[in-house]
Amino acid sequence: MLEPAVPELYNTDGERLLITRVTYDVLDSAAIERALDAHTELQRTEKGDASWTWTGENRSGASVTLGNLEVRDGRLVLEVSSAGRAERGRALIESLAGQTVRHRATTHEDVTRRVREAVRARILGAEKAPTDQDEDSCTIPAEVGEALVLNHMARHYREWVDYPVPALGDKTPRQAAGIPALRDNLVELIHGLESDYERALKAGGPAYDASWMWAELGLAEGNAPHAPPPLAHERIAQLVPGLAEVCRSVAEAERNKPGWSDASTVLSAAECRANMELRRFLRGREQQGGEEGASALDGSSLATYLPSMVNFELHRRKTFWVDESLAFMLAHTELDVLGRELRLPFPAFALVFTDRHVLSLGERLLSRDRSSPVAGHLLRVATVYVVQEEQGGARRLLLSFAFDALGADAPALSHYELSLSDEAKVQEQLDTLSPKVIVEPAVEDTSPVRGLLTVALNAILYATSPGVEIETRAASGARQRATYDRPTDTLASDNVYFLPGAIEISVLRRYQALERLPAGRAILRRFMVRGHWRRAPKSWSDQRLRWISPYWKGPDMAAIIERTYRLKP
Repeated sequence: MLEPAVPELYNTDGERLLITRVTYDVLDSAAIERALDAHTELQRTEKGDASWTWTGENRSGASVTLGNLEVRDGRLVLEVSSAGRAERGRALIESLAGQTVRHRATTHEDVTRRVREAVRARILGAEKAPTDQDEDSCTIPAEVGEALVLNHMARHYREWVDYPVPALGDKTPRQAAGIPALRDNLVELIHGLESDYERALKAGGPAYDASWMWAELGLAEGNAPHAPPPLAHERIAQLVPGLAEVCRSVAEAERNKPGWSDASTVLSAAECRANMELRRFLRGREQQGGEEGASALDGSSLATYLPSMVNFELHRRKTFWVDESLAFMLAHTELDVLGRELRLPFPAFALVFTDRHVLSLGERLLSRDRSSPVAGHLLRVATVYVVQEEQGGARRLLLSFAFDALGADAPALSHYELSLSDEAKVQEQLDTLSPKVIVEPAVEDTSPVRGLLTVALNAILYATSPGVEIETRAASGARQRATYDRPTDTLASDNVYFLPGAIEISVLRRYQALERLPAGRAILRRFMVRGHWRRAPKSWSDQRLRWISPYWKGPDMAAIIERTYRLKP
């Protein structure tokens, strides 16, 4: 923990990152400002003060930001990311300024050391997580810091399961899992790690999910359930008596209107707000106030759920439950498609995820919202309500993620909107919603927003691709109620379409184990070909995209894992 592994960092010129400041004494402020304003590579910042951005080409010929300049308190300061750029910048300034400035000092700061110290502080809880309001230009981007912390903790805990632990009588956790007398102590330790994870989530800092240890050590209980847990609309219907009937009534009335189309008709959020039946119901909730306890929803908060619930009911509650192994493979699939190729099976439907990969993304997303009562709790199910709105030939895709811990609190909602023009790249839409931080060398992409949208959109493409075998499963019954403690009076979806995984669970576990190795992600990038979507030849009658699932092209995976973690006696 005290020596986190941080890679050597380089800028886009291939030069070692070294925050370098070149300071000059300014002899004539007006003259130097005129000289800087006149140069084409220098642009004043929008702040309106005496500061400039220096842009130019890197060694690859790409246009990049090379540094920043500022004149203040009789000093001109150039800040760049390497010693090489400092020399370039110094030559530029002295050719422009002439005798109006005099060099005072050049200082360097090792970025790798700064990153290591910051990561160490965040791991040990001595530094708060950076916020969007942080203005220090040298602060490590939140995603980069989080990626480094999580990668370090993954390495630590992957080694921990094969390292002697005093609390387990100096047995390794893997050994203790097979010793009945030590198993309870081991279970208590893993529960403690889960509590640490929940506390980190509540604090809004980097949170490492160690729940993989249950399956890794053979402590997971029971078989996979045959039906999904209660979905978000069922839970809201339980918390708000009468809501299910109102949504059903509004949907039935809409289906009876002239011009109704089961291929395109949906109700927009504005239409839901204007609907008189829904308005009367919400007004009644507001008049009730808080009489039904803290877990009940008032009219204003309930209104955020209504568009998803009404449209879901409008199209007769179509639900796709994504298998754990399939969700993993879809998360490793490139979203290299155009807007016209992203077609929905229904105008409104729901996706359901119960795997830890998606749920942990949701947990980390919610941890950024301290006001959410669900933040900091382990989630049990993520329901994604998908609605497509069409107007004037343009399409909008609305995705509402409902995250539920199946506790007393209502599911937490996160809404995203994509504009689907025919020739626009879908991946570019995602990059607009959640811009990716680019650093060299690259760190693992830990953005929960990009992760959630990627797996959800790939699941939509998968559900509509040819050759997919979909299982129809009943979503109600005694077995489901026993598994998830479902209240018997809750509205239940009639059926769900189960999307089974394309790989065996044992192979999935090996992939997941490989990701937890110190260099496992690099090995995956080298030897696992990411999934992608292949377009059909123009001569084919069925022009739907074909999914080419990720596949392993390298040496024996089990041998890699064993060799990497063979401990010395």
